[in-house]
This record gives sequence, C-alpha cells and structure tokens, in this order.
Amino acid sequence: MAGKYDYRLGELFASGLLDGQFSQLQLLEDDNPGFVEEMVDLYFTDTAIKLQRLGQLVCESPPNLVELDSAFHQLKGSSASIGAAAVAISCMDCRAQFQKNDPAQTKMAYERLEGSFNDLKSRLQPIMELKRQAVAQ
Repeated sequence: MAGKYDYRLGELFASGLLDGQFSQLQLLEDDNPGFVEEMVDLYFTDTAIKLQRLGQLVCESPPNLVELDSAFHQLKGSSASIGAAAVAISCMDCRAQFQKNDPAQTKMAYERLEGSFNDLKSRLQPIMELKRQAVAQ
C-alpha cells in the first residue's frame, strides 16, 4: 500500500500540482501522525469556501477591490504553505488579471484557478485515503 501511495503522490509532484513544501509537511508528521491528512482536509474545506467567495467577488460590479485582493492573497498563501503549487500559480495569474482591470480575463483566470483546485482535490483526496488505510492496517 505504501508503494502505491508514494507512486501516486510522485505523480502529483511530477505534474506540478504539488511542490517541495508538501514534502516539508510530511516531515512534520514524524512527531504528529495524521498531520498531513488533517492539513489537507482543512485546506480543501477552507479553499472551497474561499473560492466560492472569490467567484462572487469576481462577478460583482463594481468589485470590492480590497476584499478581492485580500482573498487572492489569502488563497495564494494557504496554497503555497501546503505545497499546492498549481493552485498558488493559478491564484497569482488570477490576481494579475484582476490588477490589469480586465473583468473578462479575470473571470477566465478564476475558472482556471477553480479547475486547478478541483484537479488537485480529485487526485490528492484518494491518495490521503490510501494513507489512512495503510495506517489503519
């Protein structure tokens, strides 16, 4: 089971969805079993809420510039801290489009951001489940 976990996790690193920060989280797990799974679960829950709010803000006219910029910054930070590289990059792109004051491009970048998150979640959640199963055995 551990081999399958490592292989599938390696695929996420190779694809750029995760970066070395995720490996750093794994190192912290030596002293705190279940830490990575807990952090990933919290990240998924928190990010889904942030993305929902970002989607609302991106569609507002006129947008709440302060809240929108803050939401981008928070999402990029939380993504980077867990090693969700593709989401962090998509967030930076979305924020850059917003700062160019291009609503159509901002919405398209938001859709890519949402897609990056959904891709990561759909691929990382099953891997975390594999890890839980391996620990339970």
